[in-house]
Parts: sequence; structure tokens; C-alpha cells
Amino acid sequence: MPMKLIHPDPPAPFRVGARRYDVRVSPGPIVFDGDRCLGFCDAASLTITVSGTLARDRRLEVLLHELAHAHMFAYGRPCGDEGLCDFVATVAAIAMEDVAACGGVAALESLNPGESLRVRPFAAAAAARKAVTI
Repeated sequence: MPMKLIHPDPPAPFRVGARRYDVRVSPGPIVFDGDRCLGFCDAASLTITVSGTLARDRRLEVLLHELAHAHMFAYGRPCGDEGLCDFVATVAAIAMEDVAACGGVAALESLNPGESLRVRPFAAAAAARKAVTI
């Protein structure tokens, strides 16, 4: 009898400290406290949801915004201008490494409503090599 290989799902791709957030595109608009939102960060479920009604070329901007919320939930608000600038740079650098490991901005933009972004092994290896050589 041939052996069936079981491949576990890759981990959620977006690192926030020791946690990892999953990123999904909603099938419709996101409503929070009665207001429509472009994105939502749920720290309890470690999920970031980007609105399926949003233009695909705006997803990265919204993802970065929601990842900033995730980092604030984990570490608190930065203090002062220098702290804010360090915070923004750190969130953006980590997020862009994680986006690259998932196949780049094109992979984020190509998601259909209801789909999640996942780490792609070859993309992750290439992103790791690039991070080391910079």
C-alpha cells in the first residue's frame, strides 16, 4: 500500500512578536461598531481581515495599518516621535519580509474573498536569503 504524505498547513504568515496572524479577505464589507471598515485586526483570534470590497491595489496599505494595530495590542503605543518612527519602521520591515515569504504583493492582491494568505516555501527561502544579504 503506498504511503500518503500528509503536509500540515503552513503557519499563519504574519509575525507579531511570538504570535502569528492569519490574513484573510472578507467576502463582503467589514462592519465594526456600526461603521464600515477597510480592515480589522482581531487579537483574540490572531486574524487580520481585509475587506473584499476594497480595491486590490490598496490591500497592502490596509494590511500594514492592521499589522500596526496588532503590534500596538502586543507592545502598547510607542512614546514620542522617535518611538513612533522606530515602531513604523519595525512593523513595515517585518511585514514586508512576511509578504515576500507569501509570494509578494501580487499574491496578496490576487486573493479572492474568503481566501487566506499563506507562506510559500520557495518564496520564504528566497525572502530569507534576501534578508541576510541586505
